[in-house]
Amino acid sequence: MNKMNSHCSFRLKTNYHRKVNVLVLRTYYCQLENLKAKLDENNNNSDNRLKLIRDAHNVKQKVIEEQHTDRMEDYLEVIYELIKKKGYATQSNISESFNVSLPSVTKMLQRLDESKYLKYEKYRGINLTEEGIEVAEKQPIV
Repeated sequence: MNKMNSHCSFRLKTNYHRKVNVLVLRTYYCQLENLKAKLDENNNNSDNRLKLIRDAHNVKQKVIEEQHTDRMEDYLEVIYELIKKKGYATQSNISESFNVSLPSVTKMLQRLDESKYLKYEKYRGINLTEEGIEVAEKQPIV
């Protein structure tokens, strides 16, 4: 019963994050449309054109980072809880917690490692960095 409740709360949290991601994407497209309109207006001035292109790129980068953040935070929270409970976290444990495949877990662990939230070495284990612990501890348990 305890396991079932944790899956239900996870589903509620991920549905909420999907809605937030949709809103973030809508905001991104609105900002991008505004930048395109300005670009069309200022087409003659190449300095303004370059600045607007750079701004559009920055908006896109920010949205990409925000999209990944919610899922990354979920993984960090689960890893943190597993380490707290068992002293370690394995890919299999994480896979079971999210009901996803092992390759999906591996891909996310690599992403988290690149983002400096954890140290991941294949066949060696998973260790959260200080940044990873901070993010995991900030997550409310739904």
